[in-house]
This record gives sequence, C-alpha cells and structure tokens, in this order.
Amino acid sequence: MRTNRILSFAVVLCVGLAAACSPAPPDSAQEIPEPDAKIVYVDGMPKISLNGKILNPEFNQSGAHNEYKARAARHMDSLGININQLTLHPDEYELASGVYSFDAYEKKVLQLLENVPDGRILLLVRLEFRKWLAAHPGERIEFANGPIESTGDERVNRVARPSAASTAYRAEVKRFLTQLGEFTRSQPWGNRVIAVRPSWGVYTEWHMYAFDQGPDISPAMAEVFHKWKDGRYAGESLPTMEERIDKDDPFFLDKEKHQKVLDYFDCEANVVTDYMLEVAHTIKEVLPGRLVGMYYGYVMTTHEPEGANVMLDKVLSSPDIDFLSNPADYTRNARLPGGAYYHRTVPASFHRYGKLAMLEDDMRHYHVYEQISHKHLSTRNETEAEMTTRRNWLNQYFDGCGIQMLDPESNQDSRPFLMDAPPVWRAIADTKKVLGQIGGRPEVSGNKVAVVVDWRGRLQRSSSEEEVFALVYRESLWGLYASGVPFDLMTLDDFLALPAKCYEKAVFLNVVAPEGEMRAALEKRVSARNFKSAWLVRCPFPLPESSARVFDISALPSGNDAWREILEDLGETPIGPVGYLVRRHGNVVMFHTGEAGTYTLHLPKGMSKVKELYSGREYNSSEIVLQTEGSATFLFKAK
Repeated sequence: MRTNRILSFAVVLCVGLAAACSPAPPDSAQEIPEPDAKIVYVDGMPKISLNGKILNPEFNQSGAHNEYKARAARHMDSLGININQLTLHPDEYELASGVYSFDAYEKKVLQLLENVPDGRILLLVRLEFRKWLAAHPGERIEFANGPIESTGDERVNRVARPSAASTAYRAEVKRFLTQLGEFTRSQPWGNRVIAVRPSWGVYTEWHMYAFDQGPDISPAMAEVFHKWKDGRYAGESLPTMEERIDKDDPFFLDKEKHQKVLDYFDCEANVVTDYMLEVAHTIKEVLPGRLVGMYYGYVMTTHEPEGANVMLDKVLSSPDIDFLSNPADYTRNARLPGGAYYHRTVPASFHRYGKLAMLEDDMRHYHVYEQISHKHLSTRNETEAEMTTRRNWLNQYFDGCGIQMLDPESNQDSRPFLMDAPPVWRAIADTKKVLGQIGGRPEVSGNKVAVVVDWRGRLQRSSSEEEVFALVYRESLWGLYASGVPFDLMTLDDFLALPAKCYEKAVFLNVVAPEGEMRAALEKRVSARNFKSAWLVRCPFPLPESSARVFDISALPSGNDAWREILEDLGETPIGPVGYLVRRHGNVVMFHTGEAGTYTLHLPKGMSKVKELYSGREYNSSEIVLQTEGSATFLFKAK
C-alpha cells in the first residue's frame, strides 16, 4: 500500500484507500525515461530539448480535472500542444501544519493522462502554507498600511501570507518540496513531470503580497534590512507609507532625500529573488532533469516598487532557472484587435542568457462574452478572435519566445473554454504552419532603433502619481508599437552588452540614474558622433540637443502621432500607417489591424518580392496596398 509522508495512522489509511480507488496510470507511463529537459536554441528560436527530442515551448494550462478542463486539454492535444500545467493549491496538499498529502496531485495527473495519454506535465505549486502560517503567525508579512485582514483580494487586501524573509518559512518550503520530489519520483507517472513552476506572491506571480499596502515591516524583514548595506540601517525603523512618496517628483525618488527607501526597495527585491532562486535550486536537487520556471520579470508594468519582480539579470544568470512567464498588459491597447499584445518582460535579456520567455495568451473571446467579467478586453466576433490569436502566436517569432494558453476567468464549469471556438483553433493551426514556413530567426533583426528600459528604474520610482508614471510603460509602449516604425526592445544591460555598431539610434524610456561603470559606458555610447537618442522624463548627463532630445512624457500630445514624429526625427522611415501594429524581424513583416480599411505598407529595402504566408498571395513590389473588411493579420516574407 502506498503512503505519503504524514504523521497520523488515520491519514495514512485514508491515503491508501484513496490510492486503491484511483484509476491506474496508462501502461505507457511506465515506459517514459527519466526526463532530461533543457532549453536550447534552434535556428535562433528557443525550444525544449526533452531527452534529445526537440519540442515547441507551447503550454496548455487548463488541467483536466473536470469535463470543462478535460475537453480543453483534448482540443489542445489535437493541435500538438500536450505540455499541460496542473495546479496544486495548499488546500489540496496541506492537511495540517507541516503535514502534507499528495493524493489530489496524483488524481489530477491520472485524470490528465486519461484525456491526453501522451501528455507531459508542468506542475504549478502554490506555497502559501496557510495552515502552517496559522500555527506560526510570527512568520507572516506585516504591512506598513495597517493590520492583516482575514479575507479579501490578495493584491489589494492585507491577507495573511508568509514573508519571504522568514528563515523558518523557507526551511519548511524546502522540507515540503523534498517530500514532493520524493513522491513524484516514486510514481509510475513521475517521469511525465518535466517542469515545475513554484509560486509565491500575488496571483501566483512573484510580486510581494498586497504591494499596494506598503513595505513588509515584519520582524523577519526588519532583521534582514538592519543588516543591509553593512548594517547602515541597524536599529532604524522600516520605511513608512509617507516616506515612499516624493511629492516634488511624480516619477522617481531623489537619492539625497530618499536613500533609505531606495535601499529598502533594493533589499526587499533581493530578499524575494534570493528566496525564489533558493526554491528553484531545491527543485533541481529533488527533481533532477526538470525545467524550473516562475511568473517573474515584469519590467514593463506599473506595480508599486514593493511589488516589482524585475531583477532579470540576477535571475536569468542562475543555472537553476530555465524559463519565466508573463501575461500581456491588461489594457485595451495591448489586448483588443489592433493592439500589440506586448510582453511585460523583455525577451532580449532571455536570449542573452539562453533562457526561455513564455508569453501567456489569456485572451477573452466573443463566444463567452456573457459569462466573463473582463468584457472590456473581449473580442466581439469570430474575425476578431481569429486575427488576435494570429497576432498573439506570431509574437513567438518576433519576440523569440514560447506561448502558454490560460483561462483565468470565473464560472469556468458553466461555460466553454475561453479558447474553445473554431476561429481560435483555426488561427492556432494556421499560425503553427506559418511559423514552420518562416524558417530560422536571424540574430540581427534589421531594425535600426533600440528602445531601452532599465529595470532598476522600477525600484526607483515615486509612489505619488501612478497614472502619470504609467505613461512611461503603458502609453509609451503602445505609441511606439503603433508608430509604424519597427524597433527592438531591450534592457540597458542588453544594450550595453551589444557592440556599438549594432544601433546608432535609441529611445530611453526610464533610464534616469545609471551608476559607476554602467553610467560611463552609456554616456560614451550615446555621445558618439553619429548617435541619436530620445529620452523620456530626463537624461542622466548633458548631451547636445542636435543628437539627443528629452521629452516630458506628461506633456506629450495624446495619440500615436507624437511617437511617429519622435522616430522620424531620429531618421526612421515608417513601414506602415500610424495607429496600427507593424513588427519586423529579418525578412519577415507582420501587419495587424483591428478595423476595416485600406492600408499601404512600404516594406524595407530588399523586400520587393514577398509572399503573404497565410493566403499564399505573392507581391512583386515593396509597396503593398491591403483592403480588409474588419480585423486582419498579415505576415509577409521576402523571397
């Protein structure tokens, strides 16, 4: 009789009876070798190598533990997407403080394999440990904005959650993960588990819980902060809500006035990151050969600094991290037809480290409009659903990333899957074929403009004017994507790692306070005679106006024409009309619109003979006139 590592004979007996009643695993499960999974780059694209077999990084995240989810898993499997995420919640494995059962985990695995016999498994495990935390209240986060509340939304309410600074909590997590790994390896289906996604933070993302509620002022965090910077703040209180705000600067905190707050933001971000890497290392030890990934790296978003999970270089340089995931921003300009569906992270950094960025497709579609809550982000008809799905999936090529499908909405058991519509399936199948026709992804995009962000700026921002500050990330990004001029997005670290000849034009969105060698290298690069740049908010050093212009983002005109003019001032020639999405990498160009119209594209030099890959239509001119009756997505490749 199988038993879990638990403390009471009664629990052991229940576990054994549950196992006896569980369906048997498929015979083929016993023939699967121990996984050896890693991220590799093939023809410039990130792939998963599983025991030497190359797999596309495409995940289905529905699970299969009810008919709604099982049908979604079967649909995805029919499209060749059979890496399936299963989610394990604390209420499913935590019997009591420090007492764990993995029956629900096993049941979910077997239900999935009944529906997807050749499926592989990505396990997401949430690490709140609510029962353990109730027995150890001193290890909780304490919020600067007030006492813990019993219930509520874990982003906006002060719910009881473990502090990442707690050594006792981290030790318990390691003990739990060790048991989870031992259990998985002992099962006949254990080798089906090829990846693990540990989760701490709001909505399973590694943001500090209730980050709108200020710093974590728990004793555990205070102990770490008092040792930070060689004990500079020993004996001092942690930052208050008021100290986080600079009323004189709505964008960034002044170092002379707010050094303690800035050091606290840096400290907390490192505490969370160190904990995350510690968890990843444990998983690599107890489940060797598996991929490990998290929801992390949200540089292009507007959460408070306490919630920033932005330390890309520290995380991606770790041998224990294989992939990070992120959803597109939840705005109309990012989501709806005509939008760009851009990442919250910066895929260029992943390429530099040979890691995998996963873009989450959690679109809402017309066929479930009445049942969903996010109606303002839903497509309205079949055409919009098909064309936005094309757009989302084509980002794999233009960003060099993978994609994962998720339905996070409510009322799931009473309605179809968010992607369970013929136009969506058709778009996925068609785009998978088109991606296969494109061929390799060249290292050099051919774009002339670098759009540069500094993740450190997320830890330096003032908390007084979120709406104004959002312009730096949300409004500016959409304006750039809708300018008609293609560009390459990268971090300051990515930019400085490239040879100077790669880009002689750049837009700097939030690069305001580089220090030391980085500052010197940046100043040398942008001061070169042929270099032209545009800066939002401020430039960190004096540059002649003939080569650099600084824009007050809050004073920029509304609409996308301003960004079109900025890029044209840098000497760029637009490919498409302003207000619509144009992307280019190598000899491939995408055009996406959300509305009917006539559009003229002026393709780059060398693209005078092209083929539109969805329709097969050929063009013998670099000027292409398109007519659409509604939303449309085109993909052109030069011969």
